[in-house]
Amino acid sequence: MDLHGGTILPGFIDAHAHPVFAGDQLRHCDLQGADTASGYAALVAAYARDHSDEDWITGGGWSMDAFPGGVATRDLLDAVVADRPVFLPNRDGHGAWVNSKALALAGIDRSTPDPADGRIERDAAGEPSGMLQEGAARLVSRLLPPVTEAGWDQALALAQDYLLSLGITGWQDAIWPPTRQVAPG
Repeated sequence: MDLHGGTILPGFIDAHAHPVFAGDQLRHCDLQGADTASGYAALVAAYARDHSDEDWITGGGWSMDAFPGGVATRDLLDAVVADRPVFLPNRDGHGAWVNSKALALAGIDRSTPDPADGRIERDAAGEPSGMLQEGAARLVSRLLPPVTEAGWDQALALAQDYLLSLGITGWQDAIWPPTRQVAPG
């Protein structure tokens, strides 16, 4: 086949992806554009300022290596968003960074035991630090506003566009249906 200088590449297929959840993060506070704690804080602050109508700040995509010991803290989020709860899963989806407002709404304090399938990271004084590992993240995520069917459709379209831009032409969602509640409409 004569491509006249063009290139043909195979389409790649990913057998373990979370595109719908990733697309939902892209619809909100997308932290992939930074790689430092201060960069993440700036993105969260700008998103919160530009989306004052949202009851929760959600999104995600931060990397643990931007924080000492891989543990993000509520203090940094509290400094930029104190009036609304913040819930931001990390890039691997196995932990979440939350602010004090989210911890309070979930009833998480120094006396809250770790769930069997997760860990509430704590500071030296035993207070929740703002990092929730694995199943501990569900203590807050269960309170998130439900996503509408239209919202999931938009998330899927955003994720598919991103995957196609990388040459990923087929994928299998590793968690479907979504564990977050779907709102009517």
